[in-house]
Amino acid sequence: MEQLQQIFDFAVEAVMQASGLDFDALANCRSERCVVARVVLVDVLMELGMSEGDIAFLSGMSQQRVNSLKNSARYRLKGLAARVMREEVRKSVSLPIAENNR
Repeated sequence: MEQLQQIFDFAVEAVMQASGLDFDALANCRSERCVVARVVLVDVLMELGMSEGDIAFLSGMSQQRVNSLKNSARYRLKGLAARVMREEVRKSVSLPIAENNR
């Protein structure tokens, strides 16, 4: 579980940096940018192989919320800003994970 926590922490840091949000806004704000940032976080973590249950446990969100964010990704990630944020986060997260697997 410690390794999952590290991956989650890397992803949260990458999303905060890519979106320009602080942790409180990322976790609680209802603005479009904040919701897209949470969608990017869930999407990248799912792509890395985390389950909805793992993400819910590590983030403190309910599993219903994680599922809702996952299901809304196809709509919310259509915009240019969202796609750029997602790619930036994917690159940022994949580098530390690849280094840890060596």
